[in-house]
Amino acid sequence: MYESWQILFGRDRATGEVAEDAAELDDIPADPVETITPVDLFNDCYTPYFANGDPTFVDISTSSGTNANTPATNVVPERPKKKAKVDAQEASLHEAFGNYMAQSSTAFLKIADSVGFEDRLAAKKEKVFGELEKLDLQLLDMFAAHAIIVSTEENVDTFYGIPENYRQAWVEAVLAGQIKLKTT
Repeated sequence: MYESWQILFGRDRATGEVAEDAAELDDIPADPVETITPVDLFNDCYTPYFANGDPTFVDISTSSGTNANTPATNVVPERPKKKAKVDAQEASLHEAFGNYMAQSSTAFLKIADSVGFEDRLAAKKEKVFGELEKLDLQLLDMFAAHAIIVSTEENVDTFYGIPENYRQAWVEAVLAGQIKLKTT
């Protein structure tokens, strides 16, 4: 009964309006199955062509009077053409653009350096008061020395250029007026 039940309860059994049971299936004449040949598949597929319009694959079955092992036509793909030499106007444009890029690069480096310098100078100025606190100075003397030192970038560079063991004497000489520094 397994085969009977397989027909009745199979998982691929249709249940709609046009569903038929096993008894009705025997009355239907079988349609012939369409067979697909390799030629049909080949004709339905894309066939690439060379730039001159010749097909990439040569059909040797239609060639007449030739050996079956050789193609009907000798199809050789064309080599890609070499790039034409650059004319004088294009070369001068290329050279001008190269010069522009070199000048722009130099200008951008100068801008970056100046922005970086300003950041480094600001960081140095922030540390001046901390360095003055290490010295044996009165609070008002530290304020006065700080104001003088941070007034110009040359003063900041001079302050940091003095070795730490001589900074006390240098600051006292600046406050006493013995060393004149630039002020803005």
